[in-house]
Amino acid sequence: MKIGILTFHCADNYGAVLQTYGLQEYLKGFGHNVYVINYCPQSIVDYYKAFQWEWLPNRTAMYNLWLLIRAVWILPIRLKRKRRFRQFVNSHINLSSRDMVFADLSYDAFIFGSDQIWNPNLTAGLDDIYFGRFPAAKGKKLIAYAASAGSCKNLLPYANVLQSLILNFHAISVRERSLADYLQKITNNTIYVTVDPVLLAGRSIYSKLAHKKISRKPYLLSFQLVYNELQSLIAKEIAKEKGLNVIELASLESLKQRKLLVAESPESFLSLFLEASYVVTSSFHGTVFAILFEKDFNTVSLDAMQSERMSDLLRSLNLYDRLVIDGNQPTTASIDFNVVNKRLDELRASSQMFIEEALR
Repeated sequence: MKIGILTFHCADNYGAVLQTYGLQEYLKGFGHNVYVINYCPQSIVDYYKAFQWEWLPNRTAMYNLWLLIRAVWILPIRLKRKRRFRQFVNSHINLSSRDMVFADLSYDAFIFGSDQIWNPNLTAGLDDIYFGRFPAAKGKKLIAYAASAGSCKNLLPYANVLQSLILNFHAISVRERSLADYLQKITNNTIYVTVDPVLLAGRSIYSKLAHKKISRKPYLLSFQLVYNELQSLIAKEIAKEKGLNVIELASLESLKQRKLLVAESPESFLSLFLEASYVVTSSFHGTVFAILFEKDFNTVSLDAMQSERMSDLLRSLNLYDRLVIDGNQPTTASIDFNVVNKRLDELRASSQMFIEEALR
């Protein structure tokens, strides 16, 4: 079959591009002709622009000048990160033609997801494209795979329109149990829960992309989207307990933390996880890769909406005790990954069955 994937492939975000790659490779493994539809929502493009600055009329001239200086100072870092992400996408993602993105009628099916494609806070409201409302999708199989809204609370203002939008789908699966329960209340369709494409694709898909050894000394990897002092403190305490060095990685730069790694390529990201002795993260996909590479880890919840996504994943694998939330003491004992992988194999099998049945 010729299959088109619609997701957040154009975000300069490790989880976004790597889950895109995972789903693409998984489908290719079954002989399908797979393209990632080269649709880039303007809201995502704007969020990841290298140079971001505008005059804030409600702030002082001095403050606006400081913001301008900061934007100029971090521009080389952002350009380097953007270049490395574009290199990864161009080398590893099979993109459709931008000119034919919604006019190519040759596709047999479209798969929407994973990632937070149904989060209206990221797409400036619910984006019709991620619900199959474009010419090339008419009359074709439309499948939602491990789609996410970030939190069910994000969808509350859109309940009425959402009900009609999801009627377009031939089969629907989501990433979080909480979202499945919410959608089940507003539709007669069966809503399935499936694993993130990273966990679906499996370890070997990503290990081959890891291309260099980062450190000769054992280290704890602390990965977060935006630098946070609480997580940094937790990571340093655990590293001291375990006798490890600390490497800190983030998706956005910090003027205060000059040693923070902020412009690593997706391949380096994978290398950092693969070689780590321990992981502390506040990222959903950071948690996913820690599990995939069988690393002892802790997930730090920094807000309620974030913890909803983390909680669902960790509960499904009986790893909820690894969540650091509301100031509780981190559990740092070694994880029995024989038990975790047995449960993961069950979830992966049901996810594979969902895709096979949906495409049949």
